[in-house]
Amino acid sequence: MFPAPEILGIKISWFELITVLSILLSLVFGRWFYRQVPSKPPLAYSLLTIGILLVVGYFATYFLAFIEGQSYSFVLNDPTFEIKFGQSKKFLGFIFLIYCLVLFDNYLYPINRFNTLGDFMAIVVCFFIILEANACLFDGHGCYGRFTNLPWGMYFLHGSAPTLLPVHPTPIYISLSHLFLFIFLLIAFKKHWIEGQLLLVLLIGTSLFNFLIEFVKDTQQLLLGLNFSQLVYGWIGITSFIMLLTTTGLSSERN
Repeated sequence: MFPAPEILGIKISWFELITVLSILLSLVFGRWFYRQVPSKPPLAYSLLTIGILLVVGYFATYFLAFIEGQSYSFVLNDPTFEIKFGQSKKFLGFIFLIYCLVLFDNYLYPINRFNTLGDFMAIVVCFFIILEANACLFDGHGCYGRFTNLPWGMYFLHGSAPTLLPVHPTPIYISLSHLFLFIFLLIAFKKHWIEGQLLLVLLIGTSLFNFLIEFVKDTQQLLLGLNFSQLVYGWIGITSFIMLLTTTGLSSERN
């Protein structure tokens, strides 16, 4: 959307710059918020877990991209079909990884180690998404939605995928929706929800928002009028909601 900035005569990608700043600000916020968590794992364990999530989530993105490519090739019967690989796929890979860890902790290795970190991580990750979504907005490499004549349609004249027509600024949609989710998570945290529930709320909220935002993108439909990302987000959101209801029901029985 904006021309690449220059520092000491060197052009720097908006995407890389904002991503780095988002990570640094999230670490600062996480360090402050860590002090507010009553029952918390060691700080080193918390930061190490989040760091591993970021790295493994990056590779999970490529795994999902491979599955997506194979799915479209099979359904469309087009072995040459190519998918767009961008920021939205990275979010999907990261959220999918968190979802898998929640399943692993709750059902395959139920000792609640991950849940003790869940409340802290849910709020920090949501804070990170609010900031990092703007990386694509500033860089303008094609993560926007389809053409729109709505008053808030934006022009992306710079970057690797410029557009001469106003389009849906989907990065702003993602950032604002997660801002509301962030406020809700903070309120729920203050009310002392059951350990691990905030992480499920994050999965439900981000799945719902991204599921809806995909409708204003030019993405090939795969099944039932939905694209691959919507099918994955739909599965994550529904099953996470069931897990949230399950944890709420268990808490009621205990009380």
